Amino acid sequence: MTLIHLGIVNAVRNLGRSLLSVVAMALAAMMMTGSLTVAEGYTARRAAEYRSFLGGDVLVYPTWVWPTRSDVESVVPGTARLVTLPRSFASPLRYFHPDFYSSGYLTVAAGAPSYSMFGSRADLDEVREVLLAHPEVTGVEPYRALPVIGGSLEITGPDGSSHVSLGGHVLRSSPPNLLSDAPEDVPGYLRLVPAAADIPATVMTSTTAGTILSDVMNWTPGVFVSRGRALSSADDDRPVAVVNRRAVLSRAQVRDYDVAMGLQGQTVRLTIPRIVPGDPERGTGPYYDFSRPVTVDISVVGAYDVASRLFSWNPFPDVTYYEQLYLEAPEILLTPAAFDRILQAAGLPAGELPPVGALAVSLRDQSKAVAVTEELRGLVPSLSVVTVAQEADFANARNLPETIYECPPDFRPRPLPLSQPAVPPEARQFFGLLLFGFAGLVAAGNSTLMILSRRTEFAILKAIGMRGFEIGLVVMVEVVTLAVIGLVLGFSVAEVGSLPIILTNRIGPAAVLKAIGRDFAIVASATLACAVVFALVPMSRTLRITVAEAMRGDE
Repeated sequence: MTLIHLGIVNAVRNLGRSLLSVVAMALAAMMMTGSLTVAEGYTARRAAEYRSFLGGDVLVYPTWVWPTRSDVESVVPGTARLVTLPRSFASPLRYFHPDFYSSGYLTVAAGAPSYSMFGSRADLDEVREVLLAHPEVTGVEPYRALPVIGGSLEITGPDGSSHVSLGGHVLRSSPPNLLSDAPEDVPGYLRLVPAAADIPATVMTSTTAGTILSDVMNWTPGVFVSRGRALSSADDDRPVAVVNRRAVLSRAQVRDYDVAMGLQGQTVRLTIPRIVPGDPERGTGPYYDFSRPVTVDISVVGAYDVASRLFSWNPFPDVTYYEQLYLEAPEILLTPAAFDRILQAAGLPAGELPPVGALAVSLRDQSKAVAVTEELRGLVPSLSVVTVAQEADFANARNLPETIYECPPDFRPRPLPLSQPAVPPEARQFFGLLLFGFAGLVAAGNSTLMILSRRTEFAILKAIGMRGFEIGLVVMVEVVTLAVIGLVLGFSVAEVGSLPIILTNRIGPAAVLKAIGRDFAIVASATLACAVVFALVPMSRTLRITVAEAMRGDE
């Protein structure tokens, strides 16, 4: 105990000379903590507007939409081909990757999906069961949508009534979170938000005037009902629907025009393709028959807007303008039961494979979104899995998926070129190990310098009877003490940085403490093991030093 106490006292006394070693260990611990901590994800509101509209936190797509490094490395030469998505394939891909519908994308699949991303109902059910088995997954909602061939919607304005075409729209089964009576476990920011009376095209803040965004912003971004009423589960299978106001009205019409609705809603007759059931004997799934369309009547009872992200620019150093952007999604939402009724009217037998363009996966919270998404990729290796936040970041960098109207072109960032995305290789653990190696080398170098600079001190200790291994133990305690100081500093900084993610996701205190304890045990083990291993060289050198060598200054 005396030797351990001496080592700790020496470490504290020489802390100034060992500062580089402490900083190196702190950086290594911070990097490793960042790859393990509960903060390996997003804040609760990250990409909330997109997640709300799509009905999930993670999207599961057809194969090679977001290929991984292993996908690319394992492909057999000559098997990858360029395919183009048909307009009839309704999917979130039309917003985030519109080039897939024009110039196409590379894939190893036999062809592009046209009706559904699954070959059969059994395939869909199997993938859903696999995803739902993950403990962090709370729901899997198929993105079910039917293309609309024709139909028109009446709008009213200063010049009277007119009709706008609904050709190119899709009928979509509304996700549960967008119903007025959404389930109780749906967070508030993923529900319908209150509609603002008049959202301005732009707002301005000025540091000179002392204004900030919250002073001038009186609305909440998200999905809100701008006309009529929202859908609810009480509508059951009645063919009532809500339309995206920004998709049926032009930018100039939004202020002066409105969707015409009576007391019960405007009845609209739509033309949709007939669905031909699959043939199990031939191994074929359902498909669209556009030569024999079907007409269905729906009652439009409301209109909705998707106020997605704020776009800002700075024309002057102290002035910032903000423009509220909207997702002009040509989607007509129906209740799930009403959508099932439309499918049957189109010719699809009950229980058959519906048209699915993606799966929207809901997570328990966003704090582990990155790690969970990586695990989901392993569960469904034949499909592409990506977080909605990652999709939004990729699209926003290309000025997608919204249209920018107010910002002058000179102040808009140059968009990145449209390209097929790829899942970046996992590099955090590699950099963590690399940083720990660097920290260990610094610790070893610091220990060696410490021995060389204190040769006389060790000689005196040997002269008074201290044995070599006892001096080596003192050196080891000093190195470990410095490593512990760096560990505590690095781990604490990393955990403090994760507080916004932990707090906004409302993770229970017990779960947080358990996760922190587990992560600290891993980081501490790695840090101390690294310190001990790299301290063996200077310690062994200490054991071999003689009194005569130390006193005459020999190396």
